[in-house]
Amino acid sequence: MSFRPPINLFSVKGGIGATTLAAVLHRELAHPSHRLDRVRTVTPDMRDMAAIFAQSVGGYTNNDRTLNYAFDGVLTTITAQHTPPAHDECDIAEGYGRPLPGFYNVLLVKPCYLALSKIVRERDSWEAPLDAHIVIEEDGRPLRAADVTHVLGTRCIANMMWNPAIGRIIDAGLLMSPQYTHYDLNVARFIIEEAECHVTR
Repeated sequence: MSFRPPINLFSVKGGIGATTLAAVLHRELAHPSHRLDRVRTVTPDMRDMAAIFAQSVGGYTNNDRTLNYAFDGVLTTITAQHTPPAHDECDIAEGYGRPLPGFYNVLLVKPCYLALSKIVRERDSWEAPLDAHIVIEEDGRPLRAADVTHVLGTRCIANMMWNPAIGRIIDAGLLMSPQYTHYDLNVARFIIEEAECHVTR
């Protein structure tokens, strides 16, 4: 059994935290409460994801394109794939920079003029709609979360504060520790709930 609809997390500018949130989401879907026998994540470049899990839970790779872990008795797999996956090939997609057909598509974005202008330029060429967005707020930005929602015209399902300490937490291998995942885990659970509700809307 797989999670449906699959979730696509993406951003239009790198370094915003989509990979980190995808890693937490991947781990959360392996929780027995979701009753999945396998969790599959696909990403174009798994080096960052590999680093997160290797530091947090130990050795990670069977080959240079696949990571396998077992969490709570659930097999989880992370696969590197250059081309975007089809909706029946995975539970989570991350890193493809645009909405994907058949997925619940969630954009991570800062209140950034450059990011928003890029989205406005490119979204007419997207092959699938944007379903929701998460705003990564940062002190000193002239735009606010409400401005982002006005431009995107989609539901803002969470606001998160930009925290440069996350990188140091990952380097220390502590990302999966309960004291550090609390907020990201709450956001991951909310994404899952929203995706499940999206099917019934």
